[in-house]
Order: sequence, then structure tokens, then C-alpha cells
Amino acid sequence: MNNTNNAKLDAVVSKMKAQTAGANATPTSAPPPPLVGHGTPIVPPSLPFPSLGGRNPAAVVRDTNAMTKDTNDTLMRAIQMTERTNDLGGSALNSLGKQSELIRHSITTVEETHLNLRDSRRSLREMRLEYWKDRVGKALIILCLLLIIAFIVYEKWIKKFRS
Repeated sequence: MNNTNNAKLDAVVSKMKAQTAGANATPTSAPPPPLVGHGTPIVPPSLPFPSLGGRNPAAVVRDTNAMTKDTNDTLMRAIQMTERTNDLGGSALNSLGKQSELIRHSITTVEETHLNLRDSRRSLREMRLEYWKDRVGKALIILCLLLIIAFIVYEKWIKKFRS
């Protein structure tokens, strides 16, 4: 499609050159038209193109260039926003990684604390059991001593009254 457009453009340009060369053999002071693409000159604005809706080709090129610049600007902004989003996402992932490590450390600390509490409960239970064993032992010793004292008193008083 581009080749056929270029060929049509070349044909129109060569007709214009032929007409210009034949109409006035004296050189004109106007500069030659700038080249576009592969050496194809831009068609002068005075030539109507029905395929462009009667618009001036230079205006079409200018509008196209403006739209291309706007599109490039929009794409650059989108790329910058994407890069910022990626940076924010990366920092969020780093933050989440640090939080994950903190949570793992906290879980380990809680597990260690749980084990320490369980050992402490076991120690307290053993201490309570020892306390009650000591109390019962002391109570039995006191009871035995009281029985011995009662027996001794009985023996002395009873023998005194019997004899």
C-alpha cells in the first residue's frame, strides 16, 4: 500500500515539475520542497487531493505529526507511571518481605515463650506437690510426736494412779 502511494505521489510530483519547467524557464526564488521518506518531495499545498477530503497534504502531515507527538507523550507518561508503579510494587514487596520475617521471628519467639511457660507450669506443679508432701510429712511427724507424748503421759499418770 505504501509503495502504491509513493508511486502516485512520484507521478504527481513529476507532472508538477514538468508543468513548472515548461511554464517558466527562468529559475524561481522559491526553495525546492523538502524531502520526505526516500527522496520524495512534499506535494505543494496548492494541489487538491480528493483522498484527503480536499485537505492540504501539509496540514495532514502537520496534524499527523502532532498526533504522533501526543501519542508519544502519552506513551512516555504511561511508561513513567508503569515504572513508578513497579517501583512502588517493589518497595511494597520488600516491605512485605520484612514484615514476613518479623512475623516469622515473632512466631518463633511465641513458640519459645510457650515452651518456657509449659516448663514453668511443670516446675510450679512439682513445687506445689513438694510443698504438700512436706506439709503432710510434717503433719504426720507432729501427730506421731503427739501420740508418743500422750503415751508417755498416760504411762506416767496411769502408773502413778494404779500403784
